[in-house]
Amino acid sequence: EPMQALSSSFDLTLRLWDVNKGETKRQVVGTKAWDVISDIAVSSNGELAALACGQYPGTQRLRLFHIKNWQEVRQFSGHINAVRCVDMTEDGSRLISGSSDQTIRVWDAKTGQQLKKFGDEVDPQKNPQAFQNVGNYVWDAAFSPNGKFAVGCGLGHKAIVWKTDTWTEQFTLPDDQRGMPRKVTFSPDGKQFVLASYSRMELIETES
Repeated sequence: EPMQALSSSFDLTLRLWDVNKGETKRQVVGTKAWDVISDIAVSSNGELAALACGQYPGTQRLRLFHIKNWQEVRQFSGHINAVRCVDMTEDGSRLISGSSDQTIRVWDAKTGQQLKKFGDEVDPQKNPQAFQNVGNYVWDAAFSPNGKFAVGCGLGHKAIVWKTDTWTEQFTLPDDQRGMPRKVTFSPDGKQFVLASYSRMELIETES
């Protein structure tokens, strides 16, 4: 099997690339706002991709896509605004997603069932002032490679670390002049993660 990569763009395309040749192998061209893909997570075996989609309320989509068959497997219902981020456990059994609706949600990838929800969704029609507070948007969410921890960025200018066996908070990193947390990336052993905010980048011990 040649080395492959999956990419998305605001041109509404999802592309599968042959990395060695630098050529597009397959692509999907969307036509609607829900075809805008903000984030992609690929299973460790390279068979499945989770897609975080949408631009505004009513266009939100969280989709599971089979790469080899090039077909959608299922959608996950719950978010009420654009899905901004998604990640998948190493074994592909669970997804974690974050949205402009100001929630983080955990899903069973096989059944589509929502397992957990953190935060209270904000309906822009009912509460436009709260909706405009982008500091409460969820900008990133990720599982550690060993599946023991998850981190979410947002929900009030903070990063939250959960233990995934009980989904209790391990600790919270408040704003503390770091600015809005925007991106998290774990080390391969899951013992540390890099947290990128507006004002700085930090290396955090997961079990500190």
